[in-house]
This record gives sequence, structure tokens and C-alpha cells, in this order.
Amino acid sequence: MAGCVRYLDLVNIAERSKSQKSNKQRSLDSYFKVARQAENEETGDIDENSAAIDPTPNESVTEAEPALACSNNRPSTSSEILLSPIDYSDPDHPSENPRYNEFVTIPYNDWKNALGEKRGRLALHSNSERHLKALEISGLLLSVSDETRPSIVQSISKAYSDKVEKNRASLLSLIDVIITLGKRNIALRGNWNKEISEEDGNFMYFVNWKSSFDLVLKEHIEQKCSYGKYLSPLIQNEFIHCCELKIRNKIVSRCNQSNFFSVMADECADCSNQAQLSICIRYCYTENDAWYVTEDFCGFVELVKTNAETISTCILNKLREWGFNLTRLRGQGYDGCSTMTGEVSGVKTRIIQELSNAKYFVHCRSYCLNLVVVNSCLSVAVVRNFMAILGKITWFISASSKRKNIMKSVMKDEGQIAIQFDLMYDQEDGLFSQEKRLLPTLAETRWTSRTDTLTWLLKHYDKVLDILDEIQNQTVGNSDATSYKMTLLNFEILVVAVVTQFLLGYPRPLSIELQSENCDLVGAHVQARSLATSFLEIRENAEEAFDGLFRVYK
Repeated sequence: MAGCVRYLDLVNIAERSKSQKSNKQRSLDSYFKVARQAENEETGDIDENSAAIDPTPNESVTEAEPALACSNNRPSTSSEILLSPIDYSDPDHPSENPRYNEFVTIPYNDWKNALGEKRGRLALHSNSERHLKALEISGLLLSVSDETRPSIVQSISKAYSDKVEKNRASLLSLIDVIITLGKRNIALRGNWNKEISEEDGNFMYFVNWKSSFDLVLKEHIEQKCSYGKYLSPLIQNEFIHCCELKIRNKIVSRCNQSNFFSVMADECADCSNQAQLSICIRYCYTENDAWYVTEDFCGFVELVKTNAETISTCILNKLREWGFNLTRLRGQGYDGCSTMTGEVSGVKTRIIQELSNAKYFVHCRSYCLNLVVVNSCLSVAVVRNFMAILGKITWFISASSKRKNIMKSVMKDEGQIAIQFDLMYDQEDGLFSQEKRLLPTLAETRWTSRTDTLTWLLKHYDKVLDILDEIQNQTVGNSDATSYKMTLLNFEILVVAVVTQFLLGYPRPLSIELQSENCDLVGAHVQARSLATSFLEIRENAEEAFDGLFRVYK
């Protein structure tokens, strides 16, 4: 009898708790404890000394659901267990049932019954309509965030979507202009027009030209608002920087796929006399089952100082900043100055001390060959004097516009090709392959390229004498033309010119090959050995070689 009375009391308590809908401060632990005891009494399995329900998850729950292990002997807060505060009201599920609001508006503490097929709250909640709806909404949010589907604003506002598309099309047109100018090595800058307070540069010229047939770009630059046109020098520099990052990232990605790479650097000053370091890399990469050797320019870096410590630190820091894997750096290539190649504290020594694998230093072989040619020519007095005279003659003729016009008038019939404009495309090869008709000046440093000047002089020897005569006839007062003519008529000078042109013609192909980006070690070695063998044969058969030259130029 006492058990029945107690059971009725518990049922009344449970009924009163259902009617108190607005009492949200009621302890959920007490409610579940009372409901559980009432259920046990109904089945006859009553434990009067049963302990209160433990609100913390046991080990079996945390092993099955590790995310629930965050509750350490305390009720979970809404920030840990509740979902976002959205009204999930459903008439099919009475909101007065606390279990319907578990994991949604009220925390869950009955961890003993979290798992199980019949009363497992986690399994029931994961299959509930509220949970499935929350998953759907979160998936839609992520898809909008990833731009795989339009947002609500874009779906509702067609005008907004059209505006976004127009802005993107306008930006692509501006970037296309910048890339085109960059490919043709044309500067974007220009002069500032004070009258209209705008820059009159190449960039704006080509933008206005492109807007004549690009209606979207025309509408963009003709809008009334002064902001948002993306035409200022600051925005131009940002576009250039974005293109720079895109290109360099492509180079870095391709280089990092290679097992090894080398770095090349050289210091020079720009037009504003700012010292800067140009950094290039050389590596091998494969494409379509074929291997290619390539050299890529990575960028210019301003130098505060030009000592070995500053340059070596700058090279390593920039390579790291750009994303190169320095553990694969094996080779270094610089010029021959002591700052770069010093054995004690040069740039190459400092880099080797930090990266022991980058121990293969190569001085520019083409430059080394040029130094050999220079020293060989300067060691022979007649060749040294002839080169000095030849440099003065080329400068004498080319430095003056009047004397240069005289040379053009004398050489006007040399090497010209009669072109019919209606057949220009058929004669295009001949148009662009015709020889130079003007005397090339001597290069100051690259002596191997002086072969071109010597070849031109010997081929047009009579014309050069006529040019000097014509200059003398049209000059009032004393002129150096006569003295230069008498020098060229000297038999010793003529012999020196023929022999020097003959000998410098041999290293010329090797110098070009060594400067090629596709040059490899085996090919360069074969050509160098072939050049050495050719010179040995000429030395052993000097009389025959000289007789051959005499028969050609007599």
C-alpha cells in the first residue's frame, strides 16, 4: 500500500512538472531521477537506496563518443553542447517534452543512457529531424563560403550578380593590358598631365585603346565615381606584384619538383644608380617524358651594401622567402671578383659554410673564355695596337650623324633586297635575314663579339676607304679621315686584321654556346676540346693556314 501511495505521489510530481512549461530553471537532473524512479516502481523494481543519477559520462560513453569527454564531473554549459540558437519549433514534437529539447536548448547530463539501441539519446538525436536539418543548413553555409553555390543575396539580387561579373571582367581587362606591356618590355609609366590631373602613360593609353572595343571596360572607366576604377599608380603596382607572385610561384613549384638546382647572381646598378642584385636559378625538369634544362629569372633585390656578407645573406633569405628548398641547392654561379669568389670570406664561401651541399662553384665559362681572348690579344703588341685603331675608326664614323649619313649613302647599294609589297610575306625570310649595312662598333668587354666588326671591315674594305675619302671631301679644315685611311692601307695592319679575324672566328661559336640556357656540361666540353684541337692543328700547320688566308684576301 505504501508503495502504491509513493508511486501516485511520484506520478503527480511528474504531471506537475509537465504543466510548468515556463519554469526553465528547473534542474533537469532531478526530473530524470524522478521519472526513472517512477518507471522502476511501475515495473516493481524499486531501489529505495538508489543513488542520484551521475550527470557525467562514463568510460564506455567517452570511448564511443570521444567528443563527449569534455565534461569533467560538472554539467555541460550551453557553449559546449548546445547548437546555434535557432528556433526549431515543430508542432509534431511537443516542446513541453524536455527530451525533445536535449542538445538543442537545454544541456544533456544523463550520460549513462547516452548509448544504446532503445534509450540511447545520441543515436536518437543523430537521426532526429532537428539534427538532420542542422546538418543540411551547415552544408549550405559551407557551400556558399566555398563559392560552390550562390548566396541568398546573389540569388535574390540579379543586379548584384551582374555587377560582380562586370567588375571581374573589368579587372581581367586591366590585368591583360599590364601583362601585354610586360611581355613587350614596355614601361607603364608616363608623364603627369597637370591640366587634367591624370597620368598620360602607356598604361592609360592602352586602356583607353582597349575600351574602344571592350564595352565593359569602357563603362567601367567612364563611371562617375572617382574611386573603384583601379587605374591609380598604386593599383598598377599591386597588379604587377600579383603577376610577379603568380609567375614566381610557378617557377618555385617547378623547381622544387627537381632534385637539385643552382643559383646565379650578379650585382648591377639601375638607371637611378640604385645597387640591385639579380637572382636566377638553373634546374632540370621533366615534361611529356622529356627532360629540359632551364634558367629562370626570379627577381631583383635592392642592396644596402655590396660586401660579401650582405650579398650572401640577401641571396639565402630571398630564396627561403620565395619558397625554394635550399636542401637541394648544389651549385653557385657568379662573376670572378673577389667579393663573390673569395676563398676566405667570399659569397660562395659563406653560402658553403651554411649549406655544405652547395659546394660546386662555377665561374661564368663564357666570361672566362672572353678573358682568355682579351689576354691573348693584349699580349701581342701589333694586335693590341690594331684593336685600339679599329675602335677609333668605328667610333669616328658612327659617333657623328653627318659621317653616319655619309656611310649610309656610300653603302646604300650594299645588301639591299628589291621587295614587292604585294609579295612581302613570300620574301619575309629574305627581308629579315639581310646583312647589316652599317659598320658595327667594337664591344668594350666582349672581345669574342669583335669578330663581327672585323668580318664586316674585311668584307667591305673598299667601301670603308670610300667612306673615309667622302668624309675628308665634305669636311672643312683638318680631319682624321685621311690618317685613318692611311692606317688601313698599311700592309702590316691589313695582315693583322686578316689573321685576327681568322683566329677569333673559332671561339665565337663556343662563346655563344656557353651563353645558351640549354647548354650542358657534356656539349660544352666537347666543343671546348674541339676548339683546342683546332688551334693545335693551326699551330702545327701555320704555313699552310697562312697560305690559305693569303690566297683568299690577295
